[in-house]
Amino acid sequence: MPVVRSRKLWLAVLAVGLLLLLGGGRRSARADVTPRPVATAATSTDEAEPEHAEEVDPGDDSCSAGRRAIAQYLDLYRRGACAGHTPFHSLIALVPDPTDSGRSDWFDSALEGVEEAVAAGLAGAGPPGAATTYVRDRDWLPWPGADTAKRQARCWPSNPGVVLYRPANTPCTEPGFLVLLVGETPTWGVRAEQLTAALDQIDELEAWERKERLPEYRILGPTFSGSAASLAAVLRSRSDPSRGPASFAIVSGSATNPHVGETLEAAFGAGSASSVSYQTAT
Repeated sequence: MPVVRSRKLWLAVLAVGLLLLLGGGRRSARADVTPRPVATAATSTDEAEPEHAEEVDPGDDSCSAGRRAIAQYLDLYRRGACAGHTPFHSLIALVPDPTDSGRSDWFDSALEGVEEAVAAGLAGAGPPGAATTYVRDRDWLPWPGADTAKRQARCWPSNPGVVLYRPANTPCTEPGFLVLLVGETPTWGVRAEQLTAALDQIDELEAWERKERLPEYRILGPTFSGSAASLAAVLRSRSDPSRGPASFAIVSGSATNPHVGETLEAAFGAGSASSVSYQTAT
């Protein structure tokens, strides 16, 4: 279970975690996420769309709305002369599942924390010496809240939430920032299908960072210490030789069990070229 924290401390810890994932952050860059209502477990994302973002059309398959949001962004900002630039920095954020964890209040706090953490952490995402402002562009959450149609579609077991940020002034040449939200509970841990889908999306977009020529996936979490074993199992399942080796950088601000790091860093055997690094933000 996570340590009970004040809201201010929770947000600060998440911000520190994200800065660690971004390599410490370069203070020369600037981030400013335009304030607006955050879609939470109890609200519809349709009510929280940013002022200048296009609405994500649910289409015939509402569970594909997150992928359509990404496609819309790429279609708008990666055409013609803008093609060829790295499309996104990426982050997977593990959050308390608002439907199955029984703690939708923790989900709302974590989502708000990720929002403010990105505002602080994106200071490390721009080029050295530049002042890059990032704004929330578009988002989609699979969890139903009070939305009956979403509940019937049951998107959340296998589709991650999507939150996209764009460079306010230079979206053609600078990467956007893609946050994929994956649910977890304190009992059975992370949603394996949802996490696998998030990793697959990063692969499809080639949105990982590079660490010693290996793709590096960045994960903020877990929230619960009990999620470590399931998280390690999902990462271990990625060791298919056809995928090639990879690196996973993980930072948690609330998992308190001292063995979480050991569990995660042992996900791959000693002879594997893949690796996990784990840090705590407290």
